[in-house]
Amino acid sequence: MNGERRHRLIALGASNLTRGFLTALDVARGDAAGPLQVFAALGRGRSYGLRSSLLGRGLPGIRDCGLWRALPTPSPATTTALVMDVGNDILYGVEPAQILAWIDEALTALRPHACRRIVAGLPMHVIAALGPLRYLAVRSVLVPGCRLSLPTVQARADVVENGLRELARRHDAAFVALRPEWYGFDPVHFRRRDRGAAFAHLLGCDPRPPRRRLDRPWERLRWQRARPERCTWLGREVATSQPARRWRDGTEVSLF
Repeated sequence: MNGERRHRLIALGASNLTRGFLTALDVARGDAAGPLQVFAALGRGRSYGLRSSLLGRGLPGIRDCGLWRALPTPSPATTTALVMDVGNDILYGVEPAQILAWIDEALTALRPHACRRIVAGLPMHVIAALGPLRYLAVRSVLVPGCRLSLPTVQARADVVENGLRELARRHDAAFVALRPEWYGFDPVHFRRRDRGAAFAHLLGCDPRPPRRRLDRPWERLRWQRARPERCTWLGREVATSQPARRWRDGTEVSLF
């Protein structure tokens, strides 16, 4: 199929996007009633501006990855861009002003490439309801090096949330608030059963699956082998040609 006729999705995020990526593809494919050309900068623990490392795998900050030079130049009429998972950088100790500057930069770069730009907020209701013990448990597992207190994280999250709303307004993007019912004990990640509803809400479409779903056990296993254009494994640089994955319907995903 001619790539120019496919709908495009540009997705930026961290572990929420990574965990639910095939679900997000199914939602977007169902809405487009056809295949997608996808450019994604994602990864568990991903930062928008810092290099991140998890279990031996290193990734550049989203602002420094190869996605920006790989984006196609033709008309963005059928392209949607999703910016989400901004909260990681709070736990990495980055000041709100710097986080918002990175998102401002990303939205500026996305404008020529996507007619629809969507900014996801933070799970503010969940963050506000966190108790000290639950916060300590989650922080110890997800970001063991973080030493920020719960009140500090809550205050910084409030600043970032308000800043994201303002950036969305300034860049003529849609701001989407996250709903507390999508979360369980884990205050960071959508529950599996709620991923479809969450991504449909974020992308502004009906949660109708396509005829052939990608979010199936075998496909999830195969997806685990997809690699980004550049990363490091145990300190060794690894390059992978893109697209990282193609499906029979013409959908293809390039990872960065």
